This record gives sequence, structure tokens and C-alpha cells, in this order.
Amino acid sequence: MYVLLNGISLFLLSCGDGGGPQMGLSEIAVYETRAEEINIYQEFVGQVYGYKDIAIRARVEGFLEGVYFQEGSHVRQGTKLYTIESQPFEADIAAKMSRLAEAQTMPAKESGYYPKTF
Repeated sequence: MYVLLNGISLFLLSCGDGGGPQMGLSEIAVYETRAEEINIYQEFVGQVYGYKDIAIRARVEGFLEGVYFQEGSHVRQGTKLYTIESQPFEADIAAKMSRLAEAQTMPAKESGYYPKTF
């Protein structure tokens, strides 16, 4: 029903006497497009260092026994790079293991000094 009423009212409104103001031609802008090369770039703020500028410091003391890479080559995470002498570290481990064994025997030695009911 609404569709019929809307259609009739639209028809009646469009059938005017033509006495209204006439619209002139409207101007539209026309642009000509063309293909051309453009430079695509981005600028970032940062610092870049070469491999010779980075200082590598040892965390432990010792002499190098082996180097397993060539300077400038790519290395992966976990790759063995250097071997240092192990004798000082093995001696330190042995000394600490003996102190641990001694500390573990102390409760057994001292248990004889106190009565068992204490």
C-alpha cells in the first residue's frame, strides 16, 4: 500500500508545469592521469656499527685453546665459538666438591655429641 502511495505522489510531483528555474550545466573537473616513476623510501633514526667496532669482553679469565669461526662469517645461536683452557675451572670444581662432601659429613659427626632425646 505504501509503495503504491509513494509511486503516485512521485508521479504527481514530477509532472509539474515546467515553470521552475532551469538548471544550467554544471562544470566538472577533468584530470588526465599518466604513469610515472616515483621514489619510495623511508627515513629512520638509528646507529649502525661494523663488526670491528664492537668490543668483545671475556667474562672469565683464561687462555684460548680454539677458535671455531672465521671473522666476518655468519654464526647461529648456540654455535661453539671459542674454547678456553679448562684446568683452572676443573680444579675449582674439585675443591668445591670436596667442601660439599665435608659439609655433608658434618651432621653425622656432630650427631654423636648430642643425646638422641634432645
